[in-house]
Amino acid sequence: MNTERVPPKIYCNVRDAQFVTTDIIQLFLRPGADQTFSYRAGQYLKIHLTHELTLPISIASAPEQGDELELHIKVKRSSEVFQEVFRQAVIDRVLAISGPYGNCTLNPASQRPLLLLAAGTGFGQIKALAEDALHKSDGRDIRLYWGARREKDLYMLPLLERWVSLCASFRFTPVLSDDTHGWNGRTGYVQDAALQEVDDIAEHDVYASGPREMVLAAYQAFAARGLPRPHIHADALANV
Repeated sequence: MNTERVPPKIYCNVRDAQFVTTDIIQLFLRPGADQTFSYRAGQYLKIHLTHELTLPISIASAPEQGDELELHIKVKRSSEVFQEVFRQAVIDRVLAISGPYGNCTLNPASQRPLLLLAAGTGFGQIKALAEDALHKSDGRDIRLYWGARREKDLYMLPLLERWVSLCASFRFTPVLSDDTHGWNGRTGYVQDAALQEVDDIAEHDVYASGPREMVLAAYQAFAARGLPRPHIHADALANV
């Protein structure tokens, strides 16, 4: 008999909805009156668009940032998902969610430096983890690598540049894989950029978020460098 708790639906007001690229929507949700949503940085929720259609999305804000939930959603404008998200979030301004789900959260007992890998909108989950770590101010080094196809897909560069300027222990490296014309930074795959720059990967706590192929490639490459399995965290590795 399955006794797993099924979180109840919570109805949220959409405070803001905007396109940060041509196909990525940034949403800010606020639970309705007399409703609360408790979670840990790194967890995700499900948007209930219809009875059959649910959309799992990482929460892009740490709990310390306030009572709003930030989401980054990538959708094709021609898809059924986009049509429902647009209708409910932009027109109706109300979304039904449930959660939280997932265990890809920071270990409060660890003092190992953090290596954070994001690809595409996997940045949402990594952003929440970075905010959580920066809020704790425990002195750990934090290195964040964000991979995208094109420079315009790195849709929150000003925020990361501000973190770099404010926190000496935080370092950020953007990585482009496709449209690299005129780009002077790192190119290729995000996990390869980390491998080239971080000599002591085996001493880190690693968190990865993005396409499953990237997460598995990072896991295999980092394990070959001596990183123990308990120190690499990703939702895509839940059964690995």
